[in-house]
Amino acid sequence: MRWQEAYALRLMLGDTIAVLIGVFGSELAWVAVADLTDWNLEGSIAEYTLASSVVAIGWLLLMYFAETRDPGVIGSGNTEYHRVVTATLMFVGILALAHYVLELGYIREYVFVAIPLGLMLLVYFRWLWRQWLRAEQRQGGYRSRTLIMGDAERVQDAAAAISRIPGTGLDVVGVVTNGVAQGGGSGSAVKVLGPIKDVLRVIDSLSITTLILMSLDDVDPAFMRQLGWDLESRSIELVVAHTLTDIAGPRLSARPVAGLPLIRIDFPILGRGSRILKRAFDLVAASLILVAAFPILVAVAIAVQVKDPGPLIYRQERIGRLGNPFGMLKFRSMTVGADDQLASLLEAQGTSDTPLFKVLDDPRITPIGRVLRRYSLDELPQLVNVLRGEMSLVGPRPQCSAEVALYEPEARRRLMMKPGMSGLWQVSGRSSLSWDESIRLDLSYIENWSMLGDIIILARTLRAVSTADGAV
Repeated sequence: MRWQEAYALRLMLGDTIAVLIGVFGSELAWVAVADLTDWNLEGSIAEYTLASSVVAIGWLLLMYFAETRDPGVIGSGNTEYHRVVTATLMFVGILALAHYVLELGYIREYVFVAIPLGLMLLVYFRWLWRQWLRAEQRQGGYRSRTLIMGDAERVQDAAAAISRIPGTGLDVVGVVTNGVAQGGGSGSAVKVLGPIKDVLRVIDSLSITTLILMSLDDVDPAFMRQLGWDLESRSIELVVAHTLTDIAGPRLSARPVAGLPLIRIDFPILGRGSRILKRAFDLVAASLILVAAFPILVAVAIAVQVKDPGPLIYRQERIGRLGNPFGMLKFRSMTVGADDQLASLLEAQGTSDTPLFKVLDDPRITPIGRVLRRYSLDELPQLVNVLRGEMSLVGPRPQCSAEVALYEPEARRRLMMKPGMSGLWQVSGRSSLSWDESIRLDLSYIENWSMLGDIIILARTLRAVSTADGAV
């Protein structure tokens, strides 16, 4: 049994418990409330128990048919959560239709109580299982021994990318490729284990469980067909990597035409309706955060003034959506007049002509400023920028005009969306990221935006900030 199948069994157990608690827990609550008050249940306890059983079984079946535990999506990424939410919303529609057709009034109680409770538990249990999986993978378990096959340059790039990102469940043992000496050169990311013709020998000798196939321009189709049959007989998982990077699964769909597996790619979801939804979420969430964080804002303001008298708020011009400048607000974390020293510090560091203007071990940061930056408390005033519509809670990294002036053409696509207080860059290393990595993450976010993705990024932001992961 592959680790994905074993992990899917654990998810099934968690899903079952979550649904049962949500459905039958709600029923028990209704019965208790009815006993303590004058509220009359619309059906008998037997009818509720029967309905609860049907609802729970139907919900779990829909989760199964929606492939929420598909080995290809569980354990990493947001697709797993997206399918859980989508399946649940579909089930709400089925219940609403049943309510309309069968005129069962108590179905409303499942829709408004049991389903929301069960969905929260489903997502929470999935998250708990993923934390368990990460711990197991750090210990070397629940990983696939992986071999990459393809053109020399592509296999090394793929191996480096997979090794760089934790939580993939892939343990890259090596690569097979033509035109490179066995063992690889000094600049190889992983070891070259042999030419492509020896792929089966390598698989058998190293107990490979997953083969990743990159593009191959010089391999006979007959060889590939036979390889597929040989892998099937060995129960080896075959994964084909397309060359269009940073495109999420929901935008991809296979369409076989005349025996050719064509891949259809949807355009990024950046329509007017999506922008309205994102803006509404920003307004509501930013307002709630601002109210909840008000005591923290007051405490930080007092600390800044006491420890380093001067202006409380620092306003810096940044470039927003479509290249429009705006004043980004922050609690001041540097000495007064820090901007006047930036050029000389960058020149001394030798990075005055490169993007991402960061000064290593910046001497301008005050002691209280280091604490504020470590936990991103200096960025709380940007909630005002969000309410003004200049920023979003989640989006590309906000950058100054001098950095934007150094953009390559592809990087200008970042300006399609409002910059964010947080984003993929915030939860993937923060200030430890290179310029290229920051651009790649921002473009990936824009290409694959979803509302659920924003919510997940915000949840991950809380963890990244609380642990000061990647902070300056």
